[in-house]
Amino acid sequence: MKNYSGYIPGTYRNISAICRLLPLYCRENFFYILLIIYFCGVLIVNTCFHIASLTYNNYQM
Repeated sequence: MKNYSGYIPGTYRNISAICRLLPLYCRENFFYILLIIYFCGVLIVNTCFHIASLTYNNYQM
């Protein structure tokens, strides 16, 4: 078993460092982030439409 008492403060330090670096990263890779968000949105919408059409077809029977 590992000792987790020193783990949490280290995690908070990492998170704060990530939060400081994130704006810089976002500015440099803004287009890629937009693409990823767009593809995720398309996937979610397609999945929702697929489920909706499946349930709609089931109700029509």
